[in-house]
Amino acid sequence: MAISTLDEYLATIPNGDNHARMVDVLDWVSHNFPELELRIAWNQPMFTHHGTYIIGFSAASTHMAMAPERATMIRFEQVMRERGTDFGTTLAH
Repeated sequence: MAISTLDEYLATIPNGDNHARMVDVLDWVSHNFPELELRIAWNQPMFTHHGTYIIGFSAASTHMAMAPERATMIRFEQVMRERGTDFGTTLAH
């Protein structure tokens, strides 16, 4: 079943803490970056700017994942390494 609204997406997160964390993160992005548009694509929430993908989020049973555009990952790679943040191999350049 395709998810088309934020409420439908949030209903797929059964863990109350993960649900609340996702709501907090999406609210924070919306508040701090009002120029970004929240939309649902590929069954997950993401933000776009003038139709260009910026960042997407997904929730799993034990964690939340974010997938920023490649330019953002490159820009913050050193910060993530210093903080010990896990990130995928697509970041490597």
